[in-house]
Amino acid sequence: MRSGAARSSNAARWAAAGAAGPGSAAGKARGGGSGAGSARARRAAATRDWTAAGLLHGGTGAAWGGVGDARLARPCSRRGEARPKARGGLALQQRGWSSPASAGSVQARRGPAPCRRGAGHLRAGEARCERSSFQPQRPPTVIRKKEEAATEVTMRWATAHLPLATCDETEDDRQALLCLKSQLTGPAGVLASWSNTSLDVCSWHGITCSTLSPRRVIALDLDSEGISGSIPVCITNLTSLTRLQLSNNSFHGEIPSELGILSRLGNLNLSMNTLEGNIPSELYACSQLQILDLRSNSLHGRIPPNLGQCEHLQEINLSNNNIEGAIPSSFGTLPELRKLVLTNNRLTGNIPPSLGSSRFLKYLDLGVNALIGIIPESLANSSSLQVLRLMSNNLTGELPKALFNTSSLLDISLQQNNLVGSMPSVTATSPPIQYLDLTNNHISGKIPYSIGNLSSLIDLRLTENNLSGSIPDSLCQIPALQILAMSVNSLSGPVPPSLFNMSSLTFLAIGNNSLVGSLPSNIGYTLPNIQALILSTNKFDGPIPASLAKAYNLDNILLDLDMTAYVTDFGLARFMFTTRSAHQDRSTGLACLKGSIGYIPPEYGMSEGISTKGDVYSFGVLLLQMMTGCSPTDEKFSDGGTLREFVDRAFPDNINAVADPAMLQDDSNATEVMMKCVIPLVRVGLSCSKTSPRERPDMGRVSTEILGIMHVASQMGVM
Repeated sequence: MRSGAARSSNAARWAAAGAAGPGSAAGKARGGGSGAGSARARRAAATRDWTAAGLLHGGTGAAWGGVGDARLARPCSRRGEARPKARGGLALQQRGWSSPASAGSVQARRGPAPCRRGAGHLRAGEARCERSSFQPQRPPTVIRKKEEAATEVTMRWATAHLPLATCDETEDDRQALLCLKSQLTGPAGVLASWSNTSLDVCSWHGITCSTLSPRRVIALDLDSEGISGSIPVCITNLTSLTRLQLSNNSFHGEIPSELGILSRLGNLNLSMNTLEGNIPSELYACSQLQILDLRSNSLHGRIPPNLGQCEHLQEINLSNNNIEGAIPSSFGTLPELRKLVLTNNRLTGNIPPSLGSSRFLKYLDLGVNALIGIIPESLANSSSLQVLRLMSNNLTGELPKALFNTSSLLDISLQQNNLVGSMPSVTATSPPIQYLDLTNNHISGKIPYSIGNLSSLIDLRLTENNLSGSIPDSLCQIPALQILAMSVNSLSGPVPPSLFNMSSLTFLAIGNNSLVGSLPSNIGYTLPNIQALILSTNKFDGPIPASLAKAYNLDNILLDLDMTAYVTDFGLARFMFTTRSAHQDRSTGLACLKGSIGYIPPEYGMSEGISTKGDVYSFGVLLLQMMTGCSPTDEKFSDGGTLREFVDRAFPDNINAVADPAMLQDDSNATEVMMKCVIPLVRVGLSCSKTSPRERPDMGRVSTEILGIMHVASQMGVM
């Protein structure tokens, strides 16, 4: 029977070998790192392994798990020293640190320590066996007293050395954040908690840490904090970062290409800043990226095609920039893509048909660009697509019939293109379409009777097309219809009486057509929710119903009943055309003409007679001034240019460059406001301020358009 000293020596040898073992099978089974330099990602597992394998098994068996990494063997208190390159207990002894064996004052027996499978021996003075071959034997049984002593030694050693990886990694994060703070400016107190004297980064403002040890920084959220500066490259030292949110600040400069180093990054939001330059192609290396939001900056260049390699991308928002070129067809191959928003850029080329292959794509917004070609039929094949917004492009061709008969589409916005042909028939029993906007195209023919099958329709806009025929009474069968806009077409015949009985209507615009008949006397009661009623420039007759006074929600009304013309009360118009004879008696003198330079129409300087078209011009200039914040007499026009020319050069692709930034700076829904309100108003201003009076619209039509825009704005809550 072995003596107690021999057993104690065996146990000590086991402890030393275990502490130095760089790659034991037991350590690897528990996720420990190899002595040759374990990966940083395994350190947390190694720490848990020591605790579980060593302390639970008791005795010197705590050496399982392989702690040969020099970072695990370096105490925080000695952070200034160079890391030992050697591994294991011997290296620790040489640097003045204790191994488990030496700490317990147990005499280690000289001679080889056995490795299983005959892979090699630990010779005297060596710290390890061959990598991946060291397989320590079960420590010999020792008496209880010696076992308890060895356990105490192991616990002391583990407490002193094993948390070191956590200390190192947390310190790396802390230093990265302090570097970030040193290069940014912002309101006092925003980053006050980011102090050099505070060691707990997890308590700092905007920081989220992982719940398990080591507690690494996994999220940096500094949205809307008033911070300015360029994005420091040292932010990439936060190697565990999964979410980076810096939106709605004043960051400038270029997006660091080094962000591609952050392989765990899942959410990158740099929206609503003043970032410039190209979108870094290196972002494709962020293999876990799910959300990429760079909207509302000043980015230019092309969209990197290799972003299509980020197979986990679910949302891409690059709207409100100056991005050029074509839409990468690789976006159509992203298997998890759900939302693609590229609104208000300078994109050209065709819409990639491959986007119709995106099985989970729900939201597609490519509006306000310079896209050409037809609308791909394949988009109707996307079984999940709910929102399709392609407005304000140069799209041509006919409306795809399949779009009106899908089982998923809720919103179809195709306004302000060059689409032709007739409106497709609705063959499906009850498509879910709620919003349909075909305004300002070249669609002709009759409104199909089958449009009544769109039983979920809330908003229907067909203004400024070439539609003819009568208004189908099937429209009156849509129970939830609130907005019906069909002005500026060639519609004729009487209005279906049931149209004036739709209690759900809040906006009805059928002006500038050739409709006939009279209004029902009880219209004020049958349209209780009506807010805007535009019937001007038709061929209606009869009196204005007194019941309209009972329509308490009615804010705007344009009628021309019993009149051959309707003139909006604006400027000089109130002095003209009060009677038919006034037309022959009007004065053409300019002696009493009043007005400011820049607002007076150019034809007045050529001795042409005054007219309401002059008022239209003045109104257009005033509208452009409101949209841009620039006066027509601004110094920038001293070289002979005009406000209209200044705006026209930027419209619509670069409207952000001339629009008054104060209009949108506090609006979280700036993209939609720009598209639905600002651009339409600028278009009206440009139309009104054309040089030739014949090309200007009459104020009746202008009022119709502006009231429609006002109604949209009120629904969006911006009025």
